[in-house]
Amino acid sequence: MKHKILIIDDEKSIRDSVQTIFSEEFSVFTASEGKEGVEILKRERPLLVFLDITMPGLSGFDVLELIKTTQLKPIIWMLTGDDNINIALKTLQMGATGYLTKPFNVSEIREIAHSTKETYERKASHDTSADKPWRIE
Repeated sequence: MKHKILIIDDEKSIRDSVQTIFSEEFSVFTASEGKEGVEILKRERPLLVFLDITMPGLSGFDVLELIKTTQLKPIIWMLTGDDNINIALKTLQMGATGYLTKPFNVSEIREIAHSTKETYERKASHDTSADKPWRIE
């Protein structure tokens, strides 16, 4: 079974790029806005989420707060077009694993996905109950 990635971004080109990059190795789900993304997250329980900060409707920060209210524990990387240290710090303080500045480097986003997958598989092989993205506490 393929691990799942969710990309929540209002830019179709970003969603399409991520889907193309990972479609052979991962099951990729996309959402163009935050509310749809949260619905997909709850249904599909992805291992990894790439979440745009600036979107119409719910911002990426709003979505991050909503995700934190669920019992799901995906790895979340924020995407931003603004290379601002304050935004970077805010994403980390709010619980995101990291952030990427758009346009992002393909090798960088691949490394994030592969590292996340390897870490998850290593933990899963040692502990069959803890630290799973879909685990309910």
